[in-house]
Amino acid sequence: MFIFLLLSSSLILLIFTFFFIKNYYQLKMLKKYFSKVEFELVHERQKHQTVIAELAEIKKKFNQQVLFDPLTGLASRQVFEDRLAQVLNQSKRFQLTFAVLFLNIDQFDRINEVFGYEKADELLKEVANRLKACIRRVDTVSRFTGDNFVFVVTQLAKPETVVYIVRRLLDALSQPFYMNEHDFFISGNIGIAVYPSDGDDINTLLRNADSALKQAKAEGRHTYQFYHAQMHEFSQRELILNSNLLSPTVFKDFLLYYRPHNQSDRHNITSIDVVLQWQHPEFGLIESVEFFRLAENSGKIMEIGEWMLRTALLQFQQWQSHNVSLQKIAIPVSWRQLESSHFVYKVSQLLQELNLNPHCLVLEISEEALSLKLDLLEKALYMLKHLGVKIGIANFGIGHLSWQRIQKLPIEYIKIDRTLIEDRGVNP
Repeated sequence: MFIFLLLSSSLILLIFTFFFIKNYYQLKMLKKYFSKVEFELVHERQKHQTVIAELAEIKKKFNQQVLFDPLTGLASRQVFEDRLAQVLNQSKRFQLTFAVLFLNIDQFDRINEVFGYEKADELLKEVANRLKACIRRVDTVSRFTGDNFVFVVTQLAKPETVVYIVRRLLDALSQPFYMNEHDFFISGNIGIAVYPSDGDDINTLLRNADSALKQAKAEGRHTYQFYHAQMHEFSQRELILNSNLLSPTVFKDFLLYYRPHNQSDRHNITSIDVVLQWQHPEFGLIESVEFFRLAENSGKIMEIGEWMLRTALLQFQQWQSHNVSLQKIAIPVSWRQLESSHFVYKVSQLLQELNLNPHCLVLEISEEALSLKLDLLEKALYMLKHLGVKIGIANFGIGHLSWQRIQKLPIEYIKIDRTLIEDRGVNP
């Protein structure tokens, strides 16, 4: 009986031990499993937090790009248009006046070429800071594209009030910028459209301010222009002229006039000036000043300049073959022609083809173009001098080219602008 009880106790103990060991390993496995699950949950929670942080950063960057120009930090175009819409609605409701301004930096493409895009971007940032400092807190400025800035100037007592802000903007641009360890100067032009006289919707105001800017640039550098109704007609006219100018048959409408010059002590003609005009079928005679500007802007000036040079020199050759005592022929050239590396070669080739002495040819460039582009054109001027061609300056006296600078250039003829002498009969 004792042995049976002992065996029974041992069996019970063995069974208990088996179940204990089994449960211990099961508990251990469960603990390991739960530890793994807990680790995975923590890892998933971390991944989730990382994703939330990344989404928040993306949302922040997106909002910055939507709300601000990424380069200058000014209001984005979308924000500006929303602000303009608000100002327009308020002005209609309370019968207020406001102005839209377009500002463009002169020759910014040249700055990009000379200094590179990185330096040009730094300049744009500084320009943006100066412009922002010139306007009131109720006004808004935005960079639309490249070097074009647009403003909405609100709560004007009268339209003329905006001139104070415009002059402040131009003065800010005229102060030197520090680039490449040197003071660097820039200029700009501004077009102005005023609500409600120049438009009562956003698109019209923006379009008219842009038209006024183009007119300001045509008037000269560092100036401003208010929009007026005739600008729309002018824009349509210019669009038609530019389109017609690109036609391959446009040359049939060109007219070359030859203006003779007499020696002061004799009556015989010694030289002639060439004047190119365009007999347009719709707008009539287009003067050379407007004609050259259109040709330069359209990229047609190289082709037109070469046609004019060849046609005029052929006529000069015919006169010489008939023993006409002409010594010189003066032909106007654009700075874009002189800028081309092939221009001097084409002139040389044409003179050889027609068997003409290079000394008989005078190429005239306006003082305004020469003063603005002198660094780019100086090499071409010396190459033409080496060829034997003479260089003349037209419209001298109204530009910014100093007499000291002219003396150092290969200039042989100066044509004084008529505005300097037109009142010589009445003004002692």
